[in-house]
Amino acid sequence: GVDYIGYVFLQLSTTLLPFLVLVGANARAAGVFAAIWMMIAMLDTLAHNAGVPLAAEAARAPAEAAATERAVRWRTLVLVGAAAAIAAVAAWPLLHIFGAEFAAAGTLTFQLMAAASVPRAYAVISFAAMRAQRKVAPIAAIEATHAALVLGGCVLLLPQLGLVAVGIVWLGAQCALAGLCALMRARYTWGKTQ
Repeated sequence: GVDYIGYVFLQLSTTLLPFLVLVGANARAAGVFAAIWMMIAMLDTLAHNAGVPLAAEAARAPAEAAATERAVRWRTLVLVGAAAAIAAVAAWPLLHIFGAEFAAAGTLTFQLMAAASVPRAYAVISFAAMRAQRKVAPIAAIEATHAALVLGGCVLLLPQLGLVAVGIVWLGAQCALAGLCALMRARYTWGKTQ
């Protein structure tokens, strides 16, 4: 049940974000953001697809869980980091597929959100490891904090900075998410709870 609460906060932070852009900016910015969001979701899928098997494998073989987590974390961060770097460098041509206006309005936002995929991948893998250890209460608290940062930050900054505010807030929130996960992971190590 507690893990479900964490998923609710995750859904709030990701589902409401496009609506905040529509309300806080305008329909044109929302259209640009929709293209960005679609591509960023593909980057996030890489980490999620590594996290689910990690949780299952770590729960199945607890004696090897720490080594499995390190291997999955390293490979995932390298893969997501490389994909994010390519996406950031190719941001303008990728958005230009949707039109020159999309590329002009969304390149910086796309680059910021692509960079945020790396700390987000760290958090996703940390959550998977914590789930394997049945340490779900910290996940719910971290996801609630994340939702507050994303939604609150966008409400405050979107009217002043426009679409780039979403990229700044998203990057900041993912770095905070990864930092909180690192603190929790230091507390909940495999086979030991401090």
